[in-house]
Amino acid sequence: MARNFWQAVLACLAGLALTNSIQAGEKLDWFKSLKPAVFVPAQNGKRSLAAVGDFKPAGATATPAGRAQLFEAAVLNSPGVSVRAAELDDYPAIVVFLKFERGLEHAQAGGAYAVGTGLELDKPAKFKRVLAFGMTSFAPPQNKIVPSAGPVLFYNDKFDTVMVSPLDHFLVSMMGGSGGRLQVGLEGDLKTIPAGFEHPVVFYFGKGIRSSFDDWGALLRKWHGKERSSPDADVGIAYLGYWTDNGAYYYYKTEGDLTYAQTLLAVKADADKLGVPFKYFQLDSWWYPKTTDTKGGKGIGPLDFIKHFISGGAYKWEARPELFPGGLEKFRNELGLPLIAHARWFDRQNEYRGEYQFVDGEGGRNPAFPVEDRFWDMIMSNAKKWGIAVYEQDWLDVQWRTIPYLRESVEAGDKWLLAMSSAAQKQGLTIQYCMANPGMFMQAVKYPNITQVRTSNDYMAGMPKQIHWIPFTKTNMLAWAAGLYPWKDTHQSSSGERVARNERRAEEETLMAVLSAGMVGPGDKIGFINKDLLLRTCRADGLLLKPDRPAMPIDKMFAPNATLYTTITETRTGAGIYYFVAGYNIYPERYWERELSFQELGVAPGDYLVYCWKGRKILPAKGKIVFPPALPIYRSAYYVLVPDNRSGLSLIGEWDKFVPVSNARFKKIEAQGNKISLQLAGVPGEEISLAFRADKKPEAKIVSGAKETGSNYDGASRIFSLQVKMSAEKAGLEVSI
Repeated sequence: MARNFWQAVLACLAGLALTNSIQAGEKLDWFKSLKPAVFVPAQNGKRSLAAVGDFKPAGATATPAGRAQLFEAAVLNSPGVSVRAAELDDYPAIVVFLKFERGLEHAQAGGAYAVGTGLELDKPAKFKRVLAFGMTSFAPPQNKIVPSAGPVLFYNDKFDTVMVSPLDHFLVSMMGGSGGRLQVGLEGDLKTIPAGFEHPVVFYFGKGIRSSFDDWGALLRKWHGKERSSPDADVGIAYLGYWTDNGAYYYYKTEGDLTYAQTLLAVKADADKLGVPFKYFQLDSWWYPKTTDTKGGKGIGPLDFIKHFISGGAYKWEARPELFPGGLEKFRNELGLPLIAHARWFDRQNEYRGEYQFVDGEGGRNPAFPVEDRFWDMIMSNAKKWGIAVYEQDWLDVQWRTIPYLRESVEAGDKWLLAMSSAAQKQGLTIQYCMANPGMFMQAVKYPNITQVRTSNDYMAGMPKQIHWIPFTKTNMLAWAAGLYPWKDTHQSSSGERVARNERRAEEETLMAVLSAGMVGPGDKIGFINKDLLLRTCRADGLLLKPDRPAMPIDKMFAPNATLYTTITETRTGAGIYYFVAGYNIYPERYWERELSFQELGVAPGDYLVYCWKGRKILPAKGKIVFPPALPIYRSAYYVLVPDNRSGLSLIGEWDKFVPVSNARFKKIEAQGNKISLQLAGVPGEEISLAFRADKKPEAKIVSGAKETGSNYDGASRIFSLQVKMSAEKAGLEVSI
C-alpha cells in the first residue's frame, strides 16, 4: 500500500512538472513574442491589420474554468476589435478574447475555408511538428496546418506541446496558415458579426500527445459544463449491435427474395440460434424515402448505393412501405430490439415544406434545411414512437458545406444542433454524429446527449488498413477530448462473405473496435456471423467488455519510427491500472524496432507483468514489451500489462476476452497481501474463465452468486485458471496463496 501511495505521488508531481513547463506569467510573454495582430476585412477587398501592443494587468476575473489573471491589450489603429488575455489559475493555458466592439456589417472575406477575421501571429518556432484535423467529414488527422475549425497541436521531438483552438463558436471558427504566420478566428462566409460578439481562443501548454488532448479536453468540457457520458449511456455504446451501413453486407441489399424487414428478422434469428446477443439493430439510409429510390419490386436497385452517394436527399423521414409493409413500429416489435436510425439531408422537394419552413442550399444534391425548432420536435417524437433509441445524424459536414445559411451568421449553426439535441433530449434519445467536421466534434461539448461520433471513413473490406486504422485511432483523441465515444464503423466478422471486398483481418477489426471503448457493430451476411470472435467483446447478455477510454497511438507514432503501429488504452481498478497494448503491422517494410519501453508506452510508474494475449503466457521481459520478429501485414501483436502486487498472486483477468479486465465485469478488485477478492457482474448461467499469475497453486473460495466448475494450475507457466458459473447477477470470490 505504501509503495502504491508513493507511486501515485511521483506520478502526480511528474504531471505537474510537465504541464507547468511554461510557468505562470510566462504564458503571456510567450504569446507576445509571436507578434500578434488582429485583422478584419477592408472595403478595398483586402484586410485591415492592427498590431496588438502591450498588455496591462486588469486584476483577477472569473471564467467558466475558474479564476484567471486578466490583461488588457492596446490595439494600435484598432479596427473595432479589442483584445484581452486571461492566464488561467488552474490550467497551464492562456485564453485570448477578441471582442468586436462595433460589430462588422461586411464580414465576408475569402469563403468558408478562409479566416475572414481574427488573430494572426507567428507560428511557434520551437514546435516544428503539427497535428491538425481537416475541415471535412470525420475530421481526418493532418501533419500540417490546413483550413480547419481546430484544434491545432504544435509539438517538438520531446513532445512538449502547445494546443491552439477556439473555446466557443466552433461552427463558425476557422484556423489556417499563411507563410510563417498562423491565423485563428472566424470563417470567411460570415455576412455580419454583431456588436459585442466575443470570440475566445485558447493556447494550452502540455507534455505528450495523448496527454495534451486529455488536458485540453478537460478544459474544453469544463468551459461548457459537459460531463462525459457513462460507458452505458445508451444501447449503442453499451451493447453489441448489428449494422447495415456502407460496408455491411446488407447495405442497399436484401437476402434473396426477402424484403428488408424479412432479411433483418432472419439475421436476428441466425444470431439467436448461434447465441450471439445483439441488443439493437441499425437502419441506414435505405430505410426512408429519397428522391433517387428505385420504384417498384423490392424497392432496392443494384446501383442504389452509388446513386445515394451522389444525390438523393430525404423526401420524408419515415419507413418506406415497400420495405416495411407494416411500418417501422411493427417491425421493431417483431424484432424485439431498439433501433439506431440513420438520417441525411433533406431534398428541396421534401414532403415537409408545406408545414415547416426550409431554406434551400446549393449544389447537385439539392439540399434544403429546416429552420424551425418544432420540426425537430416532430422528428424526435416519431423516433421515440417507432422504437428508435439513438438518432444518427449523418452527412453533417456536407450540410455545413452546401447550406450557406449555416455559415452566414454566428448563431445559425448553433441553433440547428441545439434544436436537434433539445428535441431528442425531450424524448430520452441520444445522438450519434456522423461525417462531422472538427467544429462539430467540439460543438458537441454543449449538448449532454451527444454520446458518440464516427471517427473514420466508411469501412471497406479488402482496402489497405492504414486508410482506416490510422485516422480512426488519431481522431479518437479529438472525440474523447470532446467527451464523445468514437465509432470505428461496421466490419465483417468472417472471411469469405464476398468475392470482392473480402475481409481477411476480422480479428484485428474486432479487436480495434472493442479497444476503442465505443461501439462494436458487425454487419455480416446470414451464415457468417462469427460467434467465437464476437463473444470475445462482451458478456453473455451483449454488454460490451471495454477499457475505460479509447485506444490511441502512443506518442512515438507521431514522429518517425520503425516499429509496429502501436496503440494503448487502460482499465483502472482498485488493484492498479491494466494497460492494453496493440501493435499492428501496417508497414512491414518499416518494421525492425521490436522493443518499446514502458516509458515510451506512457504507462504510470509501477510494477507490471507483460501478458501475451495470443500466447496466453507471461513474458520474461521487464520494463518493456518485445514484439515478435515477424508478422504478416495487418496482423497484430497484443499484450496486457498486469499490475504486479509482488505478493506472488496477480489477476490477469478473463483470458478469452479481448479486454480481460473491464469495469463492466469486475465491480471490485481488491488485492491484500496474498489474497485477491473479486466481485463479478454477469448473467445467471454465464460461464466465466479467469486467469491468475501465481507462484504456487492458489485456493479459490466462492463467497456468493456462483459455483466453481473447474480449475487448473500450470507450474511451468505459473498460471492458475479458474472457471465459475454465475447463479446470480453478482458473484463474490476470493483467491489466495
